[in-house]
Amino acid sequence: MTLQERINQLVIQHGSLRAVARVTWIDANYLSRLHSGEKMNPAKETLRRLGLRQVVTYELRKTREL
Repeated sequence: MTLQERINQLVIQHGSLRAVARVTWIDANYLSRLHSGEKMNPAKETLRRLGLRQVVTYELRKTREL
């Protein structure tokens, strides 16, 4: 799930981005920037307040030589 998808879910659940900001104690402007993709890599506390956790995955790069 992306940050944008989670924020959309919360907006549907609470009615507006400002309502989500009040419930999560995250600044509405910051939520807006996260939603638009302008801001990336939020702090663990922000993710926790959004009900998310960071999961890192890796893919094998295609290279000619290792």
